[in-house]
Formats: sequence, structure tokens, C-alpha cells
Amino acid sequence: MMNREPDASRLSARQLEILELVSKGCSNPEIAELLHLSLNTVKTHLANILKTLHVSNRIEASVWFEQYTRQQTADHRKLQLFIRTQDFPVGTSGSALHSVVDLLSRWELLQVHFVSDMKLPETVNSGHEFYCLTLRYQRSEGIDQLVPDLQYFEPLQISGVMIWQGMPIPLQSPPQTLLLRKSGTVFNKVIANHATVHKGMSDAVSRGYEVIYTTEYKIKHRTPAHMKEVRELLKQQLPSHPDWALLNAYSVMALYAGIVEGYFPITPELIEELAVSAQKACNLMPDSAYSRLAFSLHCLLQSRFADAAEHIELALEANPALEFALFLVGQIAALNGHYDEAKSHYQNYLEIYPEGHHSGRCYAGLTVVHYLAGEFDTCKQTAEKALLYNQTIQAGVCMILLSIAVMEEDKAQQQELLGRLTAIMKDNPLKVTNLEQLVMRIVPPDHAKAFVANMEKAGIVLSALIKPESEQ
Repeated sequence: MMNREPDASRLSARQLEILELVSKGCSNPEIAELLHLSLNTVKTHLANILKTLHVSNRIEASVWFEQYTRQQTADHRKLQLFIRTQDFPVGTSGSALHSVVDLLSRWELLQVHFVSDMKLPETVNSGHEFYCLTLRYQRSEGIDQLVPDLQYFEPLQISGVMIWQGMPIPLQSPPQTLLLRKSGTVFNKVIANHATVHKGMSDAVSRGYEVIYTTEYKIKHRTPAHMKEVRELLKQQLPSHPDWALLNAYSVMALYAGIVEGYFPITPELIEELAVSAQKACNLMPDSAYSRLAFSLHCLLQSRFADAAEHIELALEANPALEFALFLVGQIAALNGHYDEAKSHYQNYLEIYPEGHHSGRCYAGLTVVHYLAGEFDTCKQTAEKALLYNQTIQAGVCMILLSIAVMEEDKAQQQELLGRLTAIMKDNPLKVTNLEQLVMRIVPPDHAKAFVANMEKAGIVLSALIKPESEQ
């Protein structure tokens, strides 16, 4: 995919003006008359425009301008994040400052503006809401530091609302995990604030972004109500924006999360819907971290583990702080048989997102890794930690423990776990039936066969546990 942003920055305001008239079908004499220029000046401008854009004629230039205009319009609808420095001594520089700006620019839902000592009232008067990350300079114990503060500004409000105050970052040579953590924290704080206080906008593009922000927030804080709401919102928006890469990518992420958590039944139609959206996202925006993440999820459901690993690595190359990808890369490494690498990935995830300890999902992921590695004692210890958290993935953890109990011939443990699974089935049968199908889809064949055989030995016959709808 051509990166158009550098070319656009090399066009002058006059050249963009001429290009707009070209896209509207104006001839050179008409442009000269409208802009009060000589015909030769117009021809010179147009020749330079074609050279700058690497296109060969007016039609290609017009197509470029239409795409550029759509992108500019879309960027305007993104969440606006201004980064300003404050109290920096003249000549001060540091790797942390540049890294923070670069990492925040990787988030495709943010339009990032870096302005040194930005005067906020000038921006406030524009009448648009925005977020401002202030990086204040301080020197403590001989170390130059950045102190980040994040504020939210409502339209026409001179003062913002502080929504996050971070710990200092060393200005020179800061740890990469610390920078990634700060980037992810700023992004999550912006999304959480926006999803919980914003009322939405009326035009179609803005509405589409609002659905994406809502999806991002609710995937992180998933409940049955959240996932059903997200599913309906995406179903409403996709027909209006079938070729919007981000919307397709988020549809894949929501479907996958809903399948794993047992919110949506696994049907051929649902798998096909996920596949189509993943392929669209990757074709339309192959450089997007979200597109690569979506395609990796699609590959997983097709048992293409090597392809899943390739695409998740590309996702993290595009945005190394992308939380969903950081979590998933450990699972994919384990499915490819790289268990030590998988454990390392999970450790890296927890260093960047320490809050991962509080959800239980990371413990559930590590339970899978230890199980596939045959480390059953460690697996049981990790599983017990995972079961402390009220996550629907508990069904999967219970099934792994049941498989181990069968292999160890622990009848008492088998009976206890069967009781827990039966209770889960009564609450929501999909929590177990989906996991059984996922095992057959995303677990290597040898492991999957052994797992299913252990379930059968334990007496799990799903058809007997699930009553037909007519009998419920």
C-alpha cells in the first residue's frame, strides 16, 4: 500500500487547491481563470503535482485527491490527541520524548498532533473536543524526567478535566517496556473516557468511529450485555461502510472474543462472516496493526498456526503496544509448540499491561501453555489462580483440569470438575460447546485428540447435557 502522507505534506496549499479543481473536472484554462493565474503557471503546478504524487495523468491525480480528502475527513473524526512539552530547558532532548510521540502515533484511532508549548485556548476556540497529553520536564536526583498528565477538553471549555497523571519517565534511555506501558495507558484512558462520557455525533463517518470506540472499550470490559450490544452495533454499521478496514477488523475481534467467551454460537455462517471481514481488512489496509490482528484470528480458526504467527508479528511491528496482539502472540507461540517463547510473551504482556493480573485471562492463557507443554503441576497451580476470577473462560480452565484429572486417575477431582461444568452448562451451554469446537479448530491435532479422549473418559457427552430447545 502506498504511503500517501509524505507526498501530501510536500504539496503546497496552492497545489492542493489546483488539484481539487482538477478532481472536479476543470480544464487548465478554467483553473487559470478561477485562481487568477497564468496558464503556464497552472501547467507548471500540475506537472509538479504529478511528479510529487508519482502519478502519470490527471485522472490518477484526481483519484489520489479523492482518497486523500476521504482520509483527511476520517482523520478529523478520530480522537484528537495533542502532545505538548512544558518547562523544557532550551536545547533539552531525550529519547523518551521522541519515543512517546512515535508510539502514540501508532494508535490508528488517534490523530496525534505534537506541538511544543501549545497554547490551548487557540485550540479550544475551534469548538472541537480533544485530549491533551502534557509532558512536563523535571529534574530529580540528577535525572532528567518527563511527567505525563492527560486532560480532556470539551468544546469551548478553557480548562480541561484531568483524567490521568502518570509517574515520571527518565528522559534518556528509558526501558522500552515502560514506554509501551505509558503509550497503552494513554490510549486506554482516552478510549475509556470517550466511551463513557461521549454522546456521539450524527454524521455517518463519526458514527462509525463511535462504534469502533465502543467496541474497543467493551471488548476490554466484556460482559454478555456488552458483547451483544457490540454485535448489533457492528451489524448496523458494516452495510454502510463495507470497505472500511478498521470497522471490518473490529468486527473480527468482537466475533472472536464472543466465540471464545461463549456469547455467540459457532456456526459456518459466523465463521464465514469472520473470514470475509478479516480478508477485507487485510486487503484494504495491509499496514494496519488491526488488520493483521484480525487476519491472525482468522488463521487461528482455520488451524493455520504458522500464518497466524506471521500476521501477529506484523501487527506488533506496526503497533508494539497493541494489547490484544500482545496477549494473543503467547497463545500462538504455544500452539506452534514454542512453549518457552510463549511464557516469555506472557511475561512481556504483563510488564506492559500489569492490569492483566486483575482479569484472570493471562492466568488462563498460561494454563493452556503449561498444559500443552505437559507441565501439569504448574498448570494446576496457574489454573487455580485463573479460577479466582469471574471470567467465562473458567469453563476452559475447568476442562483442562478435568483432562489432567483423567490422566492422573483422580476420581474425586473429576467429580468436582464435572459438577462445575454442569453448572456452567446450565447457565450458558455455549461456554462449553464453543470451547469443544475451538479445541478441534485451534489446538494441534495430537493434543486435540488426546483432550477430547480425556473428556469422553470423564463422561462428558455434550448431546446428553444439552437439551433441545423444544424441551427447555
